[in-house]
Amino acid sequence: MKLHYSTEGATNSRYRKIKSVINALKLEVQEVAHDASVDLSTVSVFNTLPILETPQGTFFSSNTIIRFLAATAGNTLYGGDNLHHRAQVDQWLDITTCDFEAAVAAVAIARDGREVDSVKILADINKFLGFVESHLNGKKFLVGESASIADFSLAAGIAVVLTTLGEEERKAYPNTTAWDPKTSPRTPTRPSSLRRIDNPNVRNNLSICLICLALLKYFL
Repeated sequence: MKLHYSTEGATNSRYRKIKSVINALKLEVQEVAHDASVDLSTVSVFNTLPILETPQGTFFSSNTIIRFLAATAGNTLYGGDNLHHRAQVDQWLDITTCDFEAAVAAVAIARDGREVDSVKILADINKFLGFVESHLNGKKFLVGESASIADFSLAAGIAVVLTTLGEEERKAYPNTTAWDPKTSPRTPTRPSSLRRIDNPNVRNNLSICLICLALLKYFL
C-alpha cells in the first residue's frame, strides 16, 4: 500500500490521523509526501490528498482510509464483531470530521504563517474539548473498554490543538489531557517485566538478594 499526503497545513492534519492509525496497527505502508508545488491532478484523479493506493483500488476519504486499514488488520480497532461498538466508532469518526477537523486544520494553517480567525477557532476548540471532556468522564476510551480507530484519530487532532492552550486553560480538561489511547493493553508502553520491578516488594527482595550475593562473594 502507498499513502500520498500533503505537507501543507490543512490537508496534513488529515494525514496525522491516518498516520496515528497506521502506527497503532503497526502496518507497513509506503508514504509519499507532496508539497504545494505539486499539481495534484498528476497524483490523484480526485484532485485531493491524502489518498491510499492499494492493489484493489484507491481511496481518498481519510475516514474511509482509516476504516480500510482497520479492516486489513482484522477490525480489532474497529469494534471487532460488536456491531454497536462499530457504529459508535463510525459516529465518533464523523463527529471528529464535521465538528473538529476544521479547527485542527486552522491551527496547522496558522503555523504556516497564514491568517485565521483565531477567536472563532479557539471558541470551536474549547466547545469541542468540553464535549470530549464530558464523554471521557469515568472512561479510558471513546468506545467500549479498549482503544479504537476513533481514539487514535481524535487523539492526533487533540495533540495539535492543545498546543494552542495555556497551562491554566488545559486545567479545564483534565480527562482529555490525561487521555492517551496508546496506553491500551494492545499497545503497551513498556515490557511487563519492567512493570514488575515497579512493585516495591519486588524491589526490596531484589535488593536483599543482591546484598546476599555480594556477602557470599566476599566470604568465598
